[in-house]
Amino acid sequence: NNYKKEATLLENTANPEGAGYIAKWNSINDAAFMADLLKQKIKVRYSEKDFSNDSKLFKKGSLIITKSDNRKNPNYDKTVVDIANKHHRKLHSVTTSFSDNGIDFGSPEVKLIQNMRIAVLKGNHTSSLSYGEIWYFFEQQLKYPIISIDTDYFKRTDFKKFDALILPDGNYTNYLDEETLNSLQKWIRNGG
Repeated sequence: NNYKKEATLLENTANPEGAGYIAKWNSINDAAFMADLLKQKIKVRYSEKDFSNDSKLFKKGSLIITKSDNRKNPNYDKTVVDIANKHHRKLHSVTTSFSDNGIDFGSPEVKLIQNMRIAVLKGNHTSSLSYGEIWYFFEQQLKYPIISIDTDYFKRTDFKKFDALILPDGNYTNYLDEETLNSLQKWIRNGG
């Protein structure tokens, strides 16, 4: 019953005239909301500093979803509102991208979140428990797809296909040879 009451209170409506929406960052539910936005090709930013907009205070980490970032998406407002309602996240509609305290949406402290291609190593030399926890977090809690790479194929992997690589707990001492380590280091130097 409390859940229904909260869901009713969090029913958002679109504001096509506004500059965008701000969503506070407090829990894993906010991360799942963000992941869903990214999957639906909505561009999302976050603030590295506390700021206020329309006299409301927003802590660092707050999500900022601007109309200008998503101007090529004709269903932007409906998509954002539908996803927020689905995840029961409160959207704060804002009329301006200018902050009350100087941290505007275009400031260097407001960063674009990349829709990342994430790979996770699994198989021999990795802890199946650690891999399972990582898989569960991304696929079940965040509903964010990851690519699992088996250790049998890892040394032949083209790392350029991924933005991030997660190595679960494991014993890699005898597994990661010099060639693979060099390939990984090159990928990291290039932004991986």
